[in-house]
Amino acid sequence: MRAAAACVLLGAWLFGSSATAASSARPRTLLLVLPLDPAADAAAARVYRGFEDVLRQSQGFEFVDVFTLDAKDPDTVPQQTRSLLASARQAYDELELRNAVRYLEQALRLIDENPASSIDGADYREALILLGASRILLGEDERGKQTFVRLLSIDPEARLDPALFPPNLTRAFEESVGAARRLGTGSMDIQPSPAGTEVWVDGAFRGTGSVRLSLPEGRHLLRLYRRGCRPIGLRREVVAGAEEVIRQAVEPLPGAAAVMSQAAKLLTAPEESFPEAARELLQRGSAQRMFWFRVGVSGSSLRVAGRLYDSETQQTLRIPEKTGEIQQAGYEKQLQASFSAFASEVAGRAIARRPPEDRVPQDDATRPPPREERSRRPWYATWWFWTATGAVAAGVTGLVLGLTLGAGGAPRAGDVVFRF
Repeated sequence: MRAAAACVLLGAWLFGSSATAASSARPRTLLLVLPLDPAADAAAARVYRGFEDVLRQSQGFEFVDVFTLDAKDPDTVPQQTRSLLASARQAYDELELRNAVRYLEQALRLIDENPASSIDGADYREALILLGASRILLGEDERGKQTFVRLLSIDPEARLDPALFPPNLTRAFEESVGAARRLGTGSMDIQPSPAGTEVWVDGAFRGTGSVRLSLPEGRHLLRLYRRGCRPIGLRREVVAGAEEVIRQAVEPLPGAAAVMSQAAKLLTAPEESFPEAARELLQRGSAQRMFWFRVGVSGSSLRVAGRLYDSETQQTLRIPEKTGEIQQAGYEKQLQASFSAFASEVAGRAIARRPPEDRVPQDDATRPPPREERSRRPWYATWWFWTATGAVAAGVTGLVLGLTLGAGGAPRAGDVVFRF
């Protein structure tokens, strides 16, 4: 009973309701991840990528890339590609196969001509599948099989679902699998700089920093990306038995240095303060929330800690440091799942102002009547949060109290424990 009461009190204290409740609209949210030293640069890039995916997919936040706010040439290729792909799907479903081919060829041409674009690899592969299928259904068997071979050259594990495609298409695809296996392979040694630069090939993430790949012969799209830098796109023809070494540096975007300078000031800011640097960054992005993390690496040990800044209440929520082993399989997914759980718990709720420690208790006669509080979100609105944390009958706050108090300690005021 005492633990349950403590959970209720701590939850009500950390997350305000009524007057302090967040608006129903998703708050614009920034993300900043800083390496503590050059050795942590690659790890910080991986942390940023995982956390960015969480925020982009979340229904509780509107992610804003603070580094691209001043971009004069925004990347519209992914949106155009998705639009063409949607039109192609509709035409394919309605057996307007000539129209489907036209839309798909336009989408693939757009992708090929813009290798620096942040295309979705799944869209790229779906476009090739539908194009190959449409051509075969139109009686253009050889062209359809060539399209399937191209698909298999960028994704050797691709397969057609027999529940969705008729037998003649699945047979043609299996013949293409045999042809793709006979393709020769070449190697590509990619050495980008700085060290935290991400390497993407054919819309799929292949690593951070130097990456050596063995690829089927044929055309491949290479994208080098680092937060705060202008992405670089390259088209490469891989020749069987040949090796290509690619050394390429990415250049900072305008304004990126100023953003990182402000973010670095938070390294020395008091943990429970709301510093001017945080205020300026939030104003720059016209944002209500900002997740800020620092990443350190010592040997194979990774240290991640951070804060959540809320511009509406001018409050800071501390996320205590946690550690993990870089060599441990799946550590990135564990870290991403933990952040997803934390983000889902604070989504849609304001961080309450801390009550003054010297507040004088009110007499019953002067205490205002209780207000009707807004109900918390129903369990079905956050089922994915419980799945991610593995806790079905307890919230994050209860888990924190159970773990920390059971160990003989007590959480600090304003802390939300970040576990992975």
